[in-house]
Amino acid sequence: MNNFHIKREIGASIILAVLLITISNPFDSVYISEYLNYWIPIAVMVFFGLAFFMCHKPSNDERQQLLLLLGERFGFMAGSLILMIGLIIQVIDGLVDPWLLGTFVVMLLAKTLGMIYGKVKH
Repeated sequence: MNNFHIKREIGASIILAVLLITISNPFDSVYISEYLNYWIPIAVMVFFGLAFFMCHKPSNDERQQLLLLLGERFGFMAGSLILMIGLIIQVIDGLVDPWLLGTFVVMLLAKTLGMIYGKVKH
């Protein structure tokens, strides 16, 4: 992976993170109009879709495949950790969000199905 692809992936990640933070408005000091409240989530979905297809680059050798797999594994583990912490906190509070639980279940099912597909295909 050359520097251009790394910079493109980092830039796409930063833009997506800024858009997601803007949706949550964590500081409550920035006024987001009603109009933007509808368009920012749409922009996030469109940008995520574009970034998903633009940032994917097929690897040329085993080393690049290993680096991509390690990056994906760290991303999955970090996402799973955050979801588990959120679920634990919500269980303690007595209010479990079904979307949080559903997201975790879908992540686990996708990983399991991906491993099964990999074993059957290769």
